[in-house]
Amino acid sequence: MVISIGHMHFDIIENYRDAFDQEQFALKYSEVLNKYDYIVGDIGYEKLRMSGFYRDNKAKVEREKKFSAIEDYISEYCNFGCAYFILRKLSKEEVKELKEEGTVFIELEMGGPAETADDKVSDDGAGLGESAGSGDEASSSDEPGGKDIKPAGKPKRGSRGQGEDQKAGSRSQGKPDNRRSRRRKSRAKQDGGGGAGGNKPAARGKQGQKKSAADNTAKKKSTNRTLSSFQRD
Repeated sequence: MVISIGHMHFDIIENYRDAFDQEQFALKYSEVLNKYDYIVGDIGYEKLRMSGFYRDNKAKVEREKKFSAIEDYISEYCNFGCAYFILRKLSKEEVKELKEEGTVFIELEMGGPAETADDKVSDDGAGLGESAGSGDEASSSDEPGGKDIKPAGKPKRGSRGQGEDQKAGSRSQGKPDNRRSRRRKSRAKQDGGGGAGGNKPAARGKQGQKKSAADNTAKKKSTNRTLSSFQRD
């Protein structure tokens, strides 16, 4: 059985206490591990931890990161008696030979559930059928005779009513109020008195003043006469 993930292929060379779980491995795996030749995963407190190691003949690599240091890593950095697994990355030649031999390849997606090659084919077929069905529905809704399509170019009632209200408001603002203009004209006529005729009230006021002054002088004269008559007596 070969594990394929992120265009990488791994062979399970050790699986102590059935530590390898496909779903946990897919969720925990990241592209940083692609550069390593071996991957060690250990279970502690029901959580998976993975570390990468290189082959022993790789140059310019510290001993602690080589395959020969895996045993020391498990004994020193992992819980005593914990479950663990060791994966070895396969080369392209090895992958080709295993496929020709008919070896089962389990393809995993990073962050997703596991699936075999047969499951992938069936899922792809189902996906194509669903996408085709959705495409037919979309095309039927986009057809000119579809029920969901509304005729274009006709405004809504609400927008039409708003337009009429705006037109009426602009008309009312453009024309002055007739009542106010009439009142102003009548006031102007009253104040002006109709041109030349407007001087008549002023003339009548002057004549009244003269008449009242004459009356006052006549009254004074009569009072003086009565006083003089009393003095004679």
